[in-house]
Amino acid sequence: MKNNSTAVITGDVVESTQYNYSDVLFVLKESLTKAFERQPGARYEIIRGDSFQIFVPDSNVALSKAFEIRALLRSSTVAGIGNKDQLDAKISIGVSSQAKHELRDSLGESYGAAFLRSGRQLNLLKSSGQRLVVVSDEPDTDSWMNLCLSVAELTISRWSPEQCKAILESIKNCNQTQIAQTLGITQAAVNQRLKNAGWTIMQTIITKFELYY
Repeated sequence: MKNNSTAVITGDVVESTQYNYSDVLFVLKESLTKAFERQPGARYEIIRGDSFQIFVPDSNVALSKAFEIRALLRSSTVAGIGNKDQLDAKISIGVSSQAKHELRDSLGESYGAAFLRSGRQLNLLKSSGQRLVVVSDEPDTDSWMNLCLSVAELTISRWSPEQCKAILESIKNCNQTQIAQTLGITQAAVNQRLKNAGWTIMQTIITKFELYY
């Protein structure tokens, strides 16, 4: 599938009405900019202030970017109704091995298998507790990957802002000593944050995704 595979990431901020609209829009825009400003050929659009769609020409980075988006959102403390203070998103990754797609000025008007798969699967996610899913033209591979992601979700949904900040530095390929210097904490604290976030397991899942997609 990896030959000429593209991906489309479609997502919704979870329970966005529980937060100030301007805060959600600001954090979402900032998060997507940070995640994709150095990704060649990637494009993103924000829809209605709390939904987004991203075209990624190289599909094997899509899962890493999905983790990064969620870590960026969850690292931002936003005052919400009740005890809500962390943003998060439901994300659907559509992958297509077909090189042909119609990419228009607006992603919302673009067309192709990855666009259709991503959008349709996100609609199914809205009625489930799962917040990250992959769909391609390899259903057996998808079933295995989505099982891994459903187990990983038990940990991702508990990521703290502090853990997310360590994860985001790790995504930049910084070692624990470098992360400690950036965050102003000890290397032991970095190790504990990444361990509690299950980051080693997440990196293994990312590696498998890069292999098969």
